[in-house]
Amino acid sequence: MNIQFKKGALALSGVAAIFILILQPLLPDVISFGGQNIAFVIFSSIGVSTLGLLAILGMVRLSKWVFPVIEKYLRFYLRIIKK
Repeated sequence: MNIQFKKGALALSGVAAIFILILQPLLPDVISFGGQNIAFVIFSSIGVSTLGLLAILGMVRLSKWVFPVIEKYLRFYLRIIKK
C-alpha cells in the first residue's frame, strides 16, 4: 500500500469525525462519544485533519527530493553493470 494513501486516510479520519459530530444529534442511539467532552472531540478532529494534511505535504516534498536521487543512483549502477 502506498504511504500517501495512509496519510490521506489520517486526514480523512478527522473530517469523518467532524461529520459524526454533525450527525450525532440526529442519531443519538447509534453514535456515542463515550462520555468525551464535545469540545475535545471537535478540536482533536481538527488536529487530526491538520496532521494528516501536513503529512501529505511533507511526503510530496520528500518525494520530490528522493526520486531524482534514486534515479541518479540507478543510472550510476547501470553504468557500472554495462562495463
